[in-house]
Amino acid sequence: MNRGYKRLSRQLGLAIMLLAAPIFILSLGLLFEQSRTLIHHEVSDYISSTLNTAVQRVCYYMNTVETDAKPTNFRHMANMLSEGEQPYLHAYYVLLDGDGRYLIHPDSTRLFRKTIFTDADPCVDMDIITVGHEMTAGKQGTVHIRRSGERYHMCYRQVPGTNWSLALVCPENEAMKDLNRLGYVIIVLLVIGLLLILLFCNHAVKQIISPIHQ
Repeated sequence: MNRGYKRLSRQLGLAIMLLAAPIFILSLGLLFEQSRTLIHHEVSDYISSTLNTAVQRVCYYMNTVETDAKPTNFRHMANMLSEGEQPYLHAYYVLLDGDGRYLIHPDSTRLFRKTIFTDADPCVDMDIITVGHEMTAGKQGTVHIRRSGERYHMCYRQVPGTNWSLALVCPENEAMKDLNRLGYVIIVLLVIGLLLILLFCNHAVKQIISPIHQ
């Protein structure tokens, strides 16, 4: 009788666990997915707003400070942008001319010598080449690119009155750090939740079959 009681207890506990655990895991998954979408929209809006401010600063600089397209002026412009709002620690600006040539870039060896097209490997950097065509065509948008094994969130738009295009490039691991923290929280909640479900199942089974055992 005691052996049958234990077997019945285990079977009922397993059945309740198999019903409750998937529902709990699915709920956490939906919560994470909704949070991921919300965070992604907030990041995109923040980066786009920062880029718009930077474009206005470039226009103001061109109209009131320097109007000649000289290397020294672009250096001053780059310093002005770096002194402005930086959304993330390792975010940086890229300014291209109508041919895709780098006018502003954190790597000074690329300035005025390389273009976004010649600097990219067609075999692995097709996303960058595609963005380059978008930028030189005067379009604006937001994309994700991969460079040197790292993913970046990139927002770009044309500088009014010129054939230049300014982009703000942000490492995705910095831009989505809130999502990463949320992932750790979800894992902790998952472990705690499964333990609570296990304890609840054990208690519920005892309550259900205790009259049988008596």
